Amino acid sequence: LSPGELTMRAQLSDEAFRVSAIPSVSLDPASQTVAVVWADGERGCKENRFWGATNAQVKLVLLHGTHVSGTRIVTKGADKALPSVAYRDRQVVVGYYTRSFAPHDCVYDTKTVCLDYAYSTSADQFATERRLSDGSFNPYEQFDGEFIGDYGGLAIGPDGVAHAVWTDSRGGDQNIYSQAFRP
Repeated sequence: LSPGELTMRAQLSDEAFRVSAIPSVSLDPASQTVAVVWADGERGCKENRFWGATNAQVKLVLLHGTHVSGTRIVTKGADKALPSVAYRDRQVVVGYYTRSFAPHDCVYDTKTVCLDYAYSTSADQFATERRLSDGSFNPYEQFDGEFIGDYGGLAIGPDGVAHAVWTDSRGGDQNIYSQAFRP
């Protein structure tokens, strides 16, 4: 591979997002099973800049001892990026950035680009995407689509309440947002 190909593989939607496929892991203390999630676009890379939504989706595998489950795609719809996972009492919660809730007037180069933070859960077999952020943000307003905060995290407490944390720039600068919820 040429150095350009290596750089292109680290991008989502041909934007300069940080490596969006960085995996996130969580250990279920009860079952001693590890959940691993990552984002994967599978379409390959293009030489031009952002051209619209990709098929980037969040994938999940479960590891228990030497057994590895099959890879499962747990999201659908518009781009997904930078997922995090929490796993407790055999319930998996996956958080991620998504364009599913983006207002149509939030554009860059005529393409809808705003992001929100959302989650899906194994409680309903990942059928429903639920928005956690209460506002969308445009990653091009400050950072030319290169740095959006990029990092989120999830945990589930022994009381079954999940806690999500993520960063975004909807207030004009980078801020940390959080939301507690019962998946």
